[in-house]
Amino acid sequence: SIVAAICGARVTATDIPTENILTKIQTNIDLNKSLLPQTANIQVKALDVTTDKCGDDYDIILAGDVIYDDKITDAFVSFIQQTLTGHKNTKFLVSLEKRYVFTVKDLETVAPAFDHFMDKLEPLLDEVIVEFLELDFDQYFCYDRSDDMVLMEIKSR
Repeated sequence: SIVAAICGARVTATDIPTENILTKIQTNIDLNKSLLPQTANIQVKALDVTTDKCGDDYDIILAGDVIYDDKITDAFVSFIQQTLTGHKNTKFLVSLEKRYVFTVKDLETVAPAFDHFMDKLEPLLDEVIVEFLELDFDQYFCYDRSDDMVLMEIKSR
């Protein structure tokens, strides 16, 4: 969110409606105010994808690390569908890490949360375009980029 604001975007930083998480987001923004241009427009709001709807027009909705629980994933896919139905020009950029686990059921290593997300997106493919984006861009922050990272753009047809 801070990088988007530095680049001039109007930003609404969201997370689940838990006060301590939202406070931490605001604290992070406050601690980095010196990096933001004077005209920066960044606010913090609660977002519960199980109940909330996107009421505003956004060019891009960045979603990071939101695919880890099947119920939340189901709600997130519904949120994507409802948002793109009402806001045809909005795009979602979804970043996630495939979390592999060995399951006795499958007797192999699988990424069940990612697989569930893709299964839920499949029925929407008549309405949306899902494009997997390359991750070979320069890295400017110090972190280990996992080989299992996925970046996708989801937009209306």
